[in-house]
Amino acid sequence: HPYSVTMGFNCINNTRFTPFASVTAGKAIIYPLSEISPLLSLSGSVTMNINEKLWLNYELTYVRYSHSQLAYWDPEYNLMNLKNYVAILKNLTLSQGLSLTNYNVSIDIDREYLGNLGYYLNLDWQIGINSHIYAGYKSQYSYYSIPAHNDYEIDASNFYLKIQLGL
Repeated sequence: HPYSVTMGFNCINNTRFTPFASVTAGKAIIYPLSEISPLLSLSGSVTMNINEKLWLNYELTYVRYSHSQLAYWDPEYNLMNLKNYVAILKNLTLSQGLSLTNYNVSIDIDREYLGNLGYYLNLDWQIGINSHIYAGYKSQYSYYSIPAHNDYEIDASNFYLKIQLGL
């Protein structure tokens, strides 16, 4: 049975600078392998409140499974996120961010996936107490290595519109 225990530490003495760190240990499902493996995850983040309308957040997570590395699966990788939020008006917020994953997995004999770089831009317009209109753009650049050919990248992008109505 999968389970996890997380212990976190943060400092809330300063309202403009908030560091946070956590350690997670337990057992998690590895879906590509259809099995459960011990897991250790270390996370850290720093949030900086520049002023009442602008704040930045940087997060770094290290994930390590106890399962040995296989030719087609990587048990150790990093996730990095850099985000910023801007309150344009009282009910209108713009957020954007970058993410980087260095997950390394072999897809077949001649192709290896080496992670991705992502970008997003979101607009949140609050039109009532529990009602929002969200619009945004998301792109993800994935990098593949093919020893017999040139390396190549895949760009996947999409726009979205979401309406949330609440009472």
